[in-house]
Amino acid sequence: AAAAAMDNDAGFIAATRAMVAEARALLVAEFDHHGLEYVSEEGNFIMVRLPVSDTLFYRKMAARGILVRTMTGFRFPGWIRVSLVTRPVMEAFCRAFRETIAA
Repeated sequence: AAAAAMDNDAGFIAATRAMVAEARALLVAEFDHHGLEYVSEEGNFIMVRLPVSDTLFYRKMAARGILVRTMTGFRFPGWIRVSLVTRPVMEAFCRAFRETIAA
């Protein structure tokens, strides 16, 4: 099954790349709107520097049902990592992000 998937994955790869590009554009616009520093290269995630504690932000987002990864343990205190996934999930992230930043 794995070999068959590898032989016929062009459509899946194209769809995944399009999903990641759309999610990246959505988050870049959101972070630009808030004037936040971020790192966005070719991967399936964005790191963003927060104006608040990353641990506190993580807890507040988790209370809203959104999980992010704190980056303090990776020597980036005050930063979180956000995975780039489907548009509905990214829109939910953006809503929770705005509410949490405003709080």
